[in-house]
Amino acid sequence: MKDAVHTTNFHIKAVALIALILAVCRAVVHLPPVWDIKTLTITVFQFAGALLSGTGERSGNNAAYSKFFVPAKAICPVSSRTGMVIIYILGLSISSYWLLAEAPLTARQTITAATLFIHYLKRELEVICVHKYSGSIDLVASSFISMFYGLAALGILIFTPDVSPSACWGGIGCGLFFCGQIGNGYHHWILRNLRKTKSLGSEKKYVIPTGGLFDLVTCPHYFFELVAWFGLALINGSVFAFLNFASMCNYLSGRAASTTSWYKGKFGDKFPRRRKHLVPFIF
Repeated sequence: MKDAVHTTNFHIKAVALIALILAVCRAVVHLPPVWDIKTLTITVFQFAGALLSGTGERSGNNAAYSKFFVPAKAICPVSSRTGMVIIYILGLSISSYWLLAEAPLTARQTITAATLFIHYLKRELEVICVHKYSGSIDLVASSFISMFYGLAALGILIFTPDVSPSACWGGIGCGLFFCGQIGNGYHHWILRNLRKTKSLGSEKKYVIPTGGLFDLVTCPHYFFELVAWFGLALINGSVFAFLNFASMCNYLSGRAASTTSWYKGKFGDKFPRRRKHLVPFIF
């Protein structure tokens, strides 16, 4: 009986959250002025990606980095730091090029390019200066993810609407973007301070994260990353940006659920039973 009530409450909260997001999207999304073959094809592929991006994570076929790296399956293993630098380099390069391009940019394009640049620069700085690494990552997986981020940045910039951004929604978007970046960085810092190794040998020692929103969800850093992507979508206002946000939601929700399962498998009953995967009190 309790499980049925819990499931019903989850569905009600999830539907309410989705309805709120859709209502906001309806208010700020600008459709392409012309639906030519190129635009339609890209939109169809992006819609399919938004639906399927989390399939592998939920089925156990996780992207080969962090806790889910399996040496036996790696085609070309490299150090985790090197692999993570590769993951974000295309997004950073494309947003940098867009900002430095000689062609004049609209206000919306400039803000969009600047937020993308800030996002990817922050991630690269975290890889180099904040995160502690001891394992490896598959170069193939790094390259694929980098290509995805690069294409996402390029598509968001190319499909930026010509309409000037609303001061209201633009301001809300910027607020959410920086809130997401700060929250994401804060929880990365918590993880950094929790990361320890055993005094003897090279075997890694994991602990259950606590502090910040870790007391409520397994992956608060993912939650704040989604907050930042939603803020960027509000700033940009294109269908492409919102479908990118949907794709990130699907992927990171699957990744968060897999991470919860990983912790439960490693720590058993010690892992808090009421801790959600990604969104506090909801999922």
